[in-house]
Amino acid sequence: MPQFDPPPELLGDLTQRWGLLLDPPLGHDGMTAWVARARRGGEPCVLKIAELHDEGLHEADGLRVWDGAGAVRLLDSAVAGTVTALLIESCEPGGQLMGAMAAERQDEVLAGLTRRLWVTPPPGHPFRP
Repeated sequence: MPQFDPPPELLGDLTQRWGLLLDPPLGHDGMTAWVARARRGGEPCVLKIAELHDEGLHEADGLRVWDGAGAVRLLDSAVAGTVTALLIESCEPGGQLMGAMAAERQDEVLAGLTRRLWVTPPPGHPFRP
């Protein structure tokens, strides 16, 4: 399966609409998304453009509900045909949890993150049960 590249006209439209200065795309091995660091009004952010697929169908909705609590904050989103675009806050990845601390502490960290992400969805939400 070939690597996904966004339609140039969509990339141009989003760049203009959201006032973005894009860096080159990040290297990836995914087949359904294109990701690049960007700046908007001098602030760092990330643009993710992806083909719509079942697993990511409500990614923007989920990020909107979490609003930065345990996940990156969604700044804006758009859907164009079979493609979705997410403008998200920038984050710097850390090291891998495995091996960074004792196994029991790793469990505590993961349980704490799970508690932050487990929220009651708003009425009329689109999420699958």
